[in-house]
Amino acid sequence: MDNWPYWLAMLLAIAAAASLLGRFLFHHAGRLVDRLAANRPIAIATVATVSLGISIPFSFLLGIPAPRLHDEFSQLLAADTFAHGRVTNPPHPLSAHFETIHVLHHPTYASKFPPAHALMMAIGIVTANLSIAGQWLAIAAACAAICWMLYAVLPPRWALFGGLLAIIHPQVLTWSQSYLGSGVPLAGGALVLGAFLRIINRPRLLDGLLLALGLSILANSRPYEGLLVSVPLAFAFLVWLIRTNPQTRRLAIIRVILPGIAVMSLTFTAMAYYNWRITGSPLLSPYVLHERTYNRTPHFFFQAIKPPIAYHENELAQLHGQWAPAQWYRQRTFLGFAGAATDRVLAFITAWLRPLLLGLALVALPSLLKSNPLLRLICLLILIFVAGLLPLTWMLKPHYFTPAGGLVFLLLVACMQRLHETPSPLARATVRAIVAACIVATGFQAAYLYDDEIAGWQHWRINISQMLTAEYGDHLVIVRYLPGHDVHQEWVYNAADIDHARIVFAREMGRAKDRELIDYYKTRRVWLLELGQIVRIIPYSQAP
Repeated sequence: MDNWPYWLAMLLAIAAAASLLGRFLFHHAGRLVDRLAANRPIAIATVATVSLGISIPFSFLLGIPAPRLHDEFSQLLAADTFAHGRVTNPPHPLSAHFETIHVLHHPTYASKFPPAHALMMAIGIVTANLSIAGQWLAIAAACAAICWMLYAVLPPRWALFGGLLAIIHPQVLTWSQSYLGSGVPLAGGALVLGAFLRIINRPRLLDGLLLALGLSILANSRPYEGLLVSVPLAFAFLVWLIRTNPQTRRLAIIRVILPGIAVMSLTFTAMAYYNWRITGSPLLSPYVLHERTYNRTPHFFFQAIKPPIAYHENELAQLHGQWAPAQWYRQRTFLGFAGAATDRVLAFITAWLRPLLLGLALVALPSLLKSNPLLRLICLLILIFVAGLLPLTWMLKPHYFTPAGGLVFLLLVACMQRLHETPSPLARATVRAIVAACIVATGFQAAYLYDDEIAGWQHWRINISQMLTAEYGDHLVIVRYLPGHDVHQEWVYNAADIDHARIVFAREMGRAKDRELIDYYKTRRVWLLELGQIVRIIPYSQAP
């Protein structure tokens, strides 16, 4: 988006926001926000409704998003499984042909990821026959949770403003158009923070239950990043509990701690059942089993790498045996770690400060830190979260940062409130300019998403699937990877019920094993898909 139309539109929007007309429009918009914010339930419901009113048209105007990352395909497998009323699927008798990245095939056929996001997408499948509908709902719930969280410490006007800012944030818009599962942990983190802020003011049963719900969501969506938020907050809660008076401490135990233990006990029981159904052991999660089976690279750079693993498939060998260890080896030197740490910090900053004009709000931070102990705690929690990301082996994408979203929005909105309440016309104009910049950036982000969608490799997979679906009967597509193929563009992903899908994608494994597969699917039309510098699909009978 670093092109001249973007920057020209940004400058025009800032100039308009700073003009007399901009002051007039923002003044009347502020009065409308004040009236709406006075009724908290209506305001929170409005945030969720507006979020849906933006996410849904975007998906239909830009085209329903197509999955392209390994994580997305794996999450969609779990969503399809849940939508059919199953926890997992039986292993396929010819599973070697379907072995793929981030998917377990033994002892059962399932995604490796925790289930919370896939459950939301399963709701979308059941209610609207669209997986992406679950993400619309998750992002709407996350924006509403951010608004609810802000009500705990900010005036109603600014709490509602923060919820609306989350809706028009370009990164949040991007998450509403993908299958990476960003909305669920974003909502979970906001629930945990909002409940904590209310409990230290007045312990109530509802807030204790919502705190436990938020922790359960984080544990089943982004467990490690959720811990980076939850553990420091738990420590802060413990300090508060020790320092508070005995009567408040007793109320906190009765209304918060005991109900929270009950909810978390149910959560861990459900997690143990989920693990047992997929892996055969209540204490062995699908994620851990997958890593033991396929991945020799540790999650933290200071851990030892495992010995080489013999992979059946070349693509698995490239990803798990070559690409992933390279990420680990890179950080084993001081310069490599410093470079990776810098990349992570910059990724965190650019994810949340989009557009960069949002960073101007932070000019009010020094004065806030002097007078507001809560903001000092929030900044400390953000620093702990970022520090906890630095030892990770993997390159981090923005959805890794979602559990900290509540912390970031609270910090940004508090700074914008301080700027707006400053008697300087320039400070108020800066707040208006930030809002205008967010709106413009959201519009350009939509154009970027459209260009990225039609230019990405995934449109080939969609086009071929649509072509075969239009043909009569069911189809078996045997995938042949040629030299030059990108290992991050994986085609062999299938529905939860492989044998009853219209199209089945399978790996080429040599004529003898392929003949066994073709005989198994003897009623299907068989195709050969060649993937290299070009994409070509031909009848298997014509295969060279």
